[in-house]
Amino acid sequence: CKAWMTTFLGGRMAAALIAASAMIYAPMTTFLTVFGIGGGACAVFALLPSIWEAFVNIFQKSVYLPNGKTVKAISTPSFPLGHLVSQISNPEKFIKDVLTSAEKQEGLTFSYVVNTKLLFVLDTEKISDVFSTKVTMNSDRKLGDLIPIFHMCFGESMGLIGPKRFKAHQKVYMRGLGSGAIKAYTPLIEKITRERVKGLMDSSKKSARVDTDKFFLAFASEVMMLLAFEEHMDASMLHKIAHSFADLFHKATEPMYMLNWYLALPLPEPQKVKSDIKMLHKVGEKIFNAHMKKRKDNNVTGSGRGTILDGLCEACEKNTLTKTECLHNIYGLLAGGVETTATALCHAAIMLAEHPEKQERARTEVRKVFLDGKDLTTEVLYSECPYLTAFILETLRLFPPILNAMPRILQKPMKLGDITVPSGTELNVPIWIINRNPKVFGEDAAVFRPERHIGSEELKKRLTDITDRKQNKKFNTFGGGIRACPGRKLGISEVKMMLMLLLMSYKIKCDPKLSPKELSERHWEVTAGVLKPKDTRKPLLVEGVWCSIII
Repeated sequence: CKAWMTTFLGGRMAAALIAASAMIYAPMTTFLTVFGIGGGACAVFALLPSIWEAFVNIFQKSVYLPNGKTVKAISTPSFPLGHLVSQISNPEKFIKDVLTSAEKQEGLTFSYVVNTKLLFVLDTEKISDVFSTKVTMNSDRKLGDLIPIFHMCFGESMGLIGPKRFKAHQKVYMRGLGSGAIKAYTPLIEKITRERVKGLMDSSKKSARVDTDKFFLAFASEVMMLLAFEEHMDASMLHKIAHSFADLFHKATEPMYMLNWYLALPLPEPQKVKSDIKMLHKVGEKIFNAHMKKRKDNNVTGSGRGTILDGLCEACEKNTLTKTECLHNIYGLLAGGVETTATALCHAAIMLAEHPEKQERARTEVRKVFLDGKDLTTEVLYSECPYLTAFILETLRLFPPILNAMPRILQKPMKLGDITVPSGTELNVPIWIINRNPKVFGEDAAVFRPERHIGSEELKKRLTDITDRKQNKKFNTFGGGIRACPGRKLGISEVKMMLMLLLMSYKIKCDPKLSPKELSERHWEVTAGVLKPKDTRKPLLVEGVWCSIII
């Protein structure tokens, strides 16, 4: 057991789990000694109800629906992590198992994440029902129960709140992240991108090894700070905030950090998590308080310049949102809005490096835009370079930064197609699995092939429309319906702007330090909720190209 935990969880986490097990085992043996086996077991379960709940759930192999229908689990779950063991250790097999199970059960199956039971929905039409307003506004979100770090960090942000408070939050976000706002932001995004790309490599060198994770995190952080919060920060502070949020975002969905008792232990790692959350909360509150004071000093009312921060301040002044809700939205934007964009760019850069012929085709397209003297307006960004657009779509299809759409806990019975699902069921749309479904994308669904999108009716539409599930039912990466990712337009703008300017300046190649065996293996890994590049694959080699003078 110790060897398995050390291999799977790492030395520190294994040691912590063993120590915690001992802490639980000691009182259990005491109860058994004093009260006897039966009385001791009852006392333990009474004191630790989560243990009882876990045992009941883990050994329940089916979900019973009305009209006598039954949905079986993907496979037999393991205690105490449920199906996370198979998901993380062998994601390709897990994908196959989920698709096989769902195909036999009208597009449904269920999975355990720790002791939380999730009904997976994989049928295209049933997914439309899940994303519908009717289901969304009659379902709760208690993601904080499943992922404690998210609850601690931004539990009252728009992404995690229930339907009653959603509309008040949505008004603020739509004002700061709608189409009009993105159009106004584009020149600033271009300016930040040009500066970052120019500083990527010393002009006196022909090539450089670049840590893409650090590079893209710094870029996405600067964009978010300036556009959403009008905040200028020195490079060291920006670096600290970006990496603290990224670290928290990834740790949040690692199995050990999903256990409340582990976070309560007086060990270095859990204590560091709490310390980082306090630091980030302090930064966010400082930004908010300073902006509130500036508005008061300048007699600003209403939404001011129209940034998200102005909208949050106005909502706080009018008591539409509480101060805690405003602050948690700031933390949520810094965590989700930065990390997801940076991760998407990392995946895209790795794909460019692994497929030099596709990289050259995209560069030829981009070069034509610049040689034609076109400015990088929002219209040009969205409508030009269809192959690069297809490349971005394929990257987001195969490597969505977030594995699943936000779970929806039904507050009353709801119909998915012709199946009635009972109240209390937690619905989950496993985006990363659906995006690799051969029934939807063909037998080569697991292959990176941007050409599959070329010539499609969807590709003739604007890039932002393609990523909207209303326009393209195959595309689930940003979720769907009224609670789709609110920052998708900003994220897409950042990704395409960065890739266009990178392609004009550099050839991107795989790290020469990687062995042929490492290059032949998949570049990605998963946690309970994130699909990210492996650390060994993040460094890439960049070489200057002749057209770099244009930018």
